[in-house]
Amino acid sequence: MRLFDRRQNRRLTGPRDTLVVVTEEEPEDLKLAYCLYGLQQATLRFDQAHWHRNEDAFVSVAEAVSWAVALDAVLEDATHAGRDGREYKRVRGSCDDGKTVIGMKFVRNHVHHAAEMLSWVYVNALVGNSAHGLRNFWLWTDLDNLDPKPSDQFTSGRGLYASRIGGHSVLDTLLDANRFFLSLVPALPPLPPSEVGEVRVPFILPERWPPIDNDRRA
Repeated sequence: MRLFDRRQNRRLTGPRDTLVVVTEEEPEDLKLAYCLYGLQQATLRFDQAHWHRNEDAFVSVAEAVSWAVALDAVLEDATHAGRDGREYKRVRGSCDDGKTVIGMKFVRNHVHHAAEMLSWVYVNALVGNSAHGLRNFWLWTDLDNLDPKPSDQFTSGRGLYASRIGGHSVLDTLLDANRFFLSLVPALPPLPPSEVGEVRVPFILPERWPPIDNDRRA
C-alpha cells in the first residue's frame, strides 16, 4: 500500500510503511504519466474493436480523446520540471499533430458535456481473409455529416476537427496525438516502477496482416 500526503510532502511506502521524502513536482509528473498511459491503452483497445461492434469503437475512441484532452490541459498549465505552458501552446499550434489534439477537444466536449452520442466513427473498409484475420478501417465522420448536428454550445476545436480529423482514419489521428505528446521537450515522465517489479511494456501496436503503405503503427 502506498499513500501520499501532499501537505507533509511525504509518502508511506514499503511493507512497514516507511516515510520517505518526495518532491513537490511528483504529483504533476504522475498526472502526465497516467494521462499518456490512458491515451495509449485506449488507442490499443480501439485498434482491437471488431468491425461489427460500433459501440466498442466509439467507447474506446471517446476514452482516448478524453485522455488526450486531459493531458493537454495539464500541459497548458504546467510550470514544473522545465515546462512552460505558453511554450507548449506555441509548439502545439505550430505542428499538424498538435492541431489534431486541439481538434479532439471538439469530440471530447460534446461527448462529456453535451452527452451527444453522435455517429462519430464508422467502418469504411475491411481488408483481409478468414485465415489471417480482418483489418478494420474506421474513419471519423465529416463535420457536415454528423447526425444529429452537434450543439452550438461547445465550439472549441470545431475548425480543426473539420480540417484535421473529420474524414480521416481514426487510428491515424490517435497515433498522431501519441506521437505529438511523445515528441515534447522536456519528455513526458514514465509511469512509476510497478509495485511488484513488472517491466513496463512499450507502447507498440501489434503487427497485423496485410501491411499497407504509410501505416503509422511503427
